[in-house]
Amino acid sequence: MNEKNAYLSFPPWQASFGVGALLALGLHLPQDLDDIATVATFCHRIFPEWVSLPALAIIRLGIACIIWGVAIYIIFFDKWTIDTTYRNNSKLQNTSIQMYGFRTLFPFTSWCWIMLGMKFSLSGYITLLACMGRQNQIPQWVLRMALILWELSGPFALLVSAVVRYAIWPVVLASGKKHKLACFRNQMQHNMNSVYVLTEMVLLGGLPLKVTHLSLPCLVGSIYILFTWFNCYSYADKQFGPQYIYWFMDPTLGKASFIALASLVVVLVVSFLAFYFIEMIMEYAGKSLPAHIIFVILVANAVIKTN
Repeated sequence: MNEKNAYLSFPPWQASFGVGALLALGLHLPQDLDDIATVATFCHRIFPEWVSLPALAIIRLGIACIIWGVAIYIIFFDKWTIDTTYRNNSKLQNTSIQMYGFRTLFPFTSWCWIMLGMKFSLSGYITLLACMGRQNQIPQWVLRMALILWELSGPFALLVSAVVRYAIWPVVLASGKKHKLACFRNQMQHNMNSVYVLTEMVLLGGLPLKVTHLSLPCLVGSIYILFTWFNCYSYADKQFGPQYIYWFMDPTLGKASFIALASLVVVLVVSFLAFYFIEMIMEYAGKSLPAHIIFVILVANAVIKTN
């Protein structure tokens, strides 16, 4: 590594301090997790007259199988190219990043997709054991992890869909370049993720999300930033120096790096609060199945874009 690249790979002290503080905050996990993460929580059904407990287990495990199937397809059969678009004052060299194999799991969208798959796998597993009368065999850490994954994957799914619809699609269409935003992978990870989350929240179990658990998105945000920094030399030949698939992760922007990362964390927290607000709305919607279905359609239509 030459001296220039060593400098480029070292984040500014403001950003480093901010990420460290954020990580410390995130590691302070909520104290009431075990009070909420119970078998009863994961066996609750909004419409028990329409969705039996076995049906709930089958639906959750079915969604999990779809998510893992897509993940396997992306890893082994899909690939795409990302052309970096650093700011004018960046010291990084623009290049093309080839996304293939396990590298396809590096984008934040893929992190959210994997968390969603883990959530439906664990919640389906819990429900299945409860159906078999073996709920006493479920370790508390499984219940705790399933709840944490829900409180993360739920808000992040809607965030990913909204960002793609309102930020990425307009920019790509305005550029006039060819794109694959309507391909199978993007339709699943950018659209079906929100459909699955809304189905769980509004039609199936109505799993809870506590506004006091804001440390969770802070923890994931700080971990992803650190992962991106440490992974910056894995995208291209070292002659191109460090590379980042998101321009706002660029550590050469000085104070702007701190501002960009702080904005990212704010977005994650806002998505968490917005998801909590949506859940509060549903608590006042009553038990009308048509109303819940219409709500799913309206929210999904607001955040997803198919073409």
